[in-house]
Amino acid sequence: MNGRMRTRLLPVVLLSLILSRDAAGAPARPVVVRVDSGGFHWLDAGIGAAAALAVVLLTLAIVTTYGGNGSAGPVRALRREKR
Repeated sequence: MNGRMRTRLLPVVLLSLILSRDAAGAPARPVVVRVDSGGFHWLDAGIGAAAALAVVLLTLAIVTTYGGNGSAGPVRALRREKR
């Protein structure tokens, strides 16, 4: 680990040490949360899959419109047609 990395990590380490203590200065006790789940939630999985598909389609549309052949996209093509 070089010197620059140490100076960047030092504030993070110090802040984590400060935040891991309670008001009295003792180490904070972990909070245990018990969740009784009914199993796999298909609706949540479907929403996540739909969102991922939307991101992929949007990315594909942007790349198809503006990338690839060296042109600046539809704006440059329209300017050429007006001449």
